Amino acid sequence: VKTACTTTQDIECNDKCPAGKFSYTSTAGTMTCKACYPGSYQTMEGQTTCKACNTGTTTSTSGTVDAGACKNCVAGKYGKATLSQYYGFSIATSTCQACALGQYQAMDGQSSCKACQAVTTTTTTGNIDAGVCKACVAGKYSTTTSSATVCQLCAAGKYSNTEGQSVCTDCPTGQTTLTK
Repeated sequence: VKTACTTTQDIECNDKCPAGKFSYTSTAGTMTCKACYPGSYQTMEGQTTCKACNTGTTTSTSGTVDAGACKNCVAGKYGKATLSQYYGFSIATSTCQACALGQYQAMDGQSSCKACQAVTTTTTTGNIDAGVCKACVAGKYSTTTSSATVCQLCAAGKYSNTEGQSVCTDCPTGQTTLTK
């Protein structure tokens, strides 16, 4: 190991990767240093992996050298532990994802979003307040998925003439709706 190297010269000079990076051996057998993926960090030099941020937190850049750089996901988002494909192999990371339709999250640093109450949903993703959860408008009905309630158009031949309906009504005999 050479001693007059700077950390910016990486493995070519030091024979090991600096903090914030991990060693990667290509299919050609060449070892290089790669920056830790966003949502991960490495505090020590000479490592072959990076550490994932805690769920509910992530980093804003790659090459992070300190767990303290893992910041809380902001309201309207939740932290999700993931396995990312990076340089051809899986690396554990933590990412912030926007709350889906029918969900919200008012607090920072959370690992999940809260579902709107029954027969209500949102029209956008990334919501921070339950107050944006509204009943489905006339012409739509609410249906619950595994994670939230969403509004769907009534099928052809069915209608909903009031808001907040969980089912659509069949059209009278001999009548239909023009479109779904």
